[in-house]
Amino acid sequence: MFALAHLAILRLTETASTKITIISSQLLLTTCLELTKGQFLDIGYEDRTDLTIDDYWPMVRGKTAALLAACTELGAIVAEADASTRTAFHFFGQSLGLAFQAHDDYLGIWGDAALTGKSSESDLITGKKSLPVLFGLTQRGQFAIRWLEGHIRPEEVPGMATQLEIEGARHYTQEVTARLTRQALDALAETGVENVGREALEELAHLLLARQG
Repeated sequence: MFALAHLAILRLTETASTKITIISSQLLLTTCLELTKGQFLDIGYEDRTDLTIDDYWPMVRGKTAALLAACTELGAIVAEADASTRTAFHFFGQSLGLAFQAHDDYLGIWGDAALTGKSSESDLITGKKSLPVLFGLTQRGQFAIRWLEGHIRPEEVPGMATQLEIEGARHYTQEVTARLTRQALDALAETGVENVGREALEELAHLLLARQG
């Protein structure tokens, strides 16, 4: 996939200028580095117990949001849009990527397993440092006390999910997802583009917020 992506970028010389091709290739390479950094942070976080919500965002900005930001910005580059439009499309993709990850973390605890295709218990059992979990840890309540004791057993999951909800993690995660989605839509509006492409991106953002699986 890595090689195919770069070959696709180089084929831009068939339809765009050499300058556009080079700029696009630079963006793709930079994005690959950001993806690697985000994944490295994700792996490095697995055994840490001192993480905060501030640690969460650099990780998901790299491993999830960077790719969407590159996709939307590349379209603007190839269309030879001006710098402000290119930035707006980048910010749209980045905000949408962050919203996607926050909502995915929500589904990892409170999603319908029949729709998500995975057990809603998995994130708590595997010890994933998701947004709801990190929020719960900052509350230093019953959830944090039990979490820091070690591995969560399957039979404990419903109670732990309920405790997270009591301590505000569910509402917090929903609010963050909605705020980031609004940011994405605001950035899309700033592009000033009015066509079927923008409509498709707008629909994608709305579908994200309603996604159950």
